Amino acid sequence: MTLAVAGGLVVAGGTVALVVSTMSAVQDSIALPPRSDAPYSAPYEDETYDEEPVEPAPGPDPEGDVTVATCGRDSLIGWPHADLKIVNRTEGPAAYIVTVSFVDGDGEEVDDGIATTEEIAPGDAVTVRALGSGEVAAGTKCRTGQVERYVP
Repeated sequence: MTLAVAGGLVVAGGTVALVVSTMSAVQDSIALPPRSDAPYSAPYEDETYDEEPVEPAPGPDPEGDVTVATCGRDSLIGWPHADLKIVNRTEGPAAYIVTVSFVDGDGEEVDDGIATTEEIAPGDAVTVRALGSGEVAAGTKCRTGQVERYVP
């Protein structure tokens, strides 16, 4: 009995030694390059552009160019949306970025959205949609926030 236990231990020890030596050989064959001591290195150069900066369009306050045409909520997923009517009241073409707040019955903001336009000719009107990104309760109201008007 003692010889059987001793023989089993010898076989087990030999198997462990074989596995360790095989793992060492495999580890050496897939060794990774040494790790850098540098804390960070930028992989790319900064990109620069020769474009002109975008200037706000002159004219009356842009907030007066935007009205909420409809305010609603998707019946399936409950996400809010606002259809905005934007009238370019300036003397030249303009593009718009409009933020919308979706507020609950207590006047607390529960979501927000954004709508943008391409160039709108002077005196022309477009309708764009601002979408929220989460479920809101029925009865949520829409309020326009910041309105930015740019010369394209």
